[in-house]
Amino acid sequence: MDDSPQTNGTADPPFADTPAISQSLAELEEELQRLKSAAEHIEASKEAALKAAETADGVRASTGDLSESAHRLVEEIDDVDFPSRIDKINASIESVEAEVDGVRSEVDSVRSEVEGIPDQIQSVSKEQAERLEESLQATEQRVVEKVETHYENVERLHDETRQTLVEIQKWTKGAVLLGGTALLLVVLFAAV
Repeated sequence: MDDSPQTNGTADPPFADTPAISQSLAELEEELQRLKSAAEHIEASKEAALKAAETADGVRASTGDLSESAHRLVEEIDDVDFPSRIDKINASIESVEAEVDGVRSEVDSVRSEVEGIPDQIQSVSKEQAERLEESLQATEQRVVEKVETHYENVERLHDETRQTLVEIQKWTKGAVLLGGTALLLVVLFAAV
């Protein structure tokens, strides 16, 4: 007689869903790789932002030098008393000042874009971290549900096995009593 518990084909063997757990773990590893890549991208962006800020500071210093040079030139022109030369020089100065203003405007624009990069990067990193947390929670919930299901199956099999043993003990006691009674009758009939 086979002593193993019968499941009647209704219960899954323990950890039958291991491929799903492995797949969830693989998905988590992929998400972790994406987060690492995002962190590297953030670091590279920070370095680029710092370089851009240094370049912007250099351009500002250069524009200050240009502006100072233009101012000195105006002073020198004021000393010269030639109206036609002054008109040409004024036009050149206005052109240089317009270029300086254009460069300042571009520097300010680049600076504002560079200053916005860390906020954008932080927003992306936060979203990825939230997605990873949700994925981890979902996987944990699935694992807990599977373990609970397998635990319930083991308890049910334990109860069924205990019931079967109780029935076997009852049958065994009945057979022993019946065998003992038969032996007693044989002894009594043999004595008569």
